[in-house]
Amino acid sequence: MNRYNDSGTWGSILKLKASISGTALILTATKKDGIPWISSGKLYFKVGTYKSFGSNRKTINIYSGNKSSSYTHNMSSFDTYPKRFYVRYDANSGGYAWVGPIIIITENK
Repeated sequence: MNRYNDSGTWGSILKLKASISGTALILTATKKDGIPWISSGKLYFKVGTYKSFGSNRKTINIYSGNKSSSYTHNMSSFDTYPKRFYVRYDANSGGYAWVGPIIIITENK
């Protein structure tokens, strides 16, 4: 079950998955329909908000034909949690889509 929001000028087109291995958080963004991107643009892995002014952790160029993109975040790079992770796609031809948040909470033992 997906428990995140998604929207943008194209509506609900993105899917965001997360997996954790040790201190590595692996975020993978794909289109919901499984079809590759048909326009080039930039994919932003963000913390705190999907909006264009928010903090970018990684920017990846997307080219027509790409199917997915991943970013590995070192969870020890932040002192405090929870953190809300989003992905935003801005097409070079105009328009955008976003998905998130995936909320990460760490526990000190």
